[in-house]
Amino acid sequence: MLNDLSIALASFAAFCYAAYLGLLMQRKHFGPSWNKMYDTNANKTCLRFVSVMILSIPVFIGFTFKLSIGKWQRLALRTVLLFLLGFIFFYFSHYVYLRFDLINPKIAYDKKEPLLEEDEDDYEDGRHEEHKNK
Repeated sequence: MLNDLSIALASFAAFCYAAYLGLLMQRKHFGPSWNKMYDTNANKTCLRFVSVMILSIPVFIGFTFKLSIGKWQRLALRTVLLFLLGFIFFYFSHYVYLRFDLINPKIAYDKKEPLLEEDEDDYEDGRHEEHKNK
């Protein structure tokens, strides 16, 4: 019984791993997040919640199938479904938010001051001047 419990908890670990990978890919494809990214009105917040639920429907349908497969195959299927769910929650949902304008469009780069202090030694061979001109 304890062995079965550890396998079931491994499915949760797959969800967490997928969530982490989703966050990494989100930052790679969409850039850094900003403090007030999700500060929107109640309608957009509800639409974000509904959009994630709609995206998750195929995964939840996978949980409801009563397949005549063995216990280990069901646990493997559950692990795959939870992995997909974590990825949907933390990566693909951000694409949907941007596509349907469900997040605050003000980004951190709008500020006059730089996000990080730059040293003159960081840029060699005249690249500092090119960087300032951008």
